[in-house]
Amino acid sequence: MDINEAIKNMASPFSTGDLISTAVSLLAWVGLFILLSMSFTVVPLLIGAIKDSFEHNYRSEFSKEYNRVHLMKFGMSQKELRKHNRAAFRYGVKMHYRRRKRERDED
Repeated sequence: MDINEAIKNMASPFSTGDLISTAVSLLAWVGLFILLSMSFTVVPLLIGAIKDSFEHNYRSEFSKEYNRVHLMKFGMSQKELRKHNRAAFRYGVKMHYRRRKRERDED
């Protein structure tokens, strides 16, 4: 008997379906551990990003820069600048309500 004939006549201990189902289940188990290890590296980064977003008030940083520029540009004191900002805000609110009232009256 030749070796080629022996290989051709040899029966496989498992079928192709068994091989595929075993490979898929093995990948599922390995994939779970890979996802678990990735979560240990990614979750702290996400938590840090969320905490940083709450700790830093970027609007107040912008406001500080805006105030600093106005202080330099117009030579105002802090007190004058606060007074100016309050007046500008009141004027903006007043104009907003006047515009809304005008739009309602036109309708």
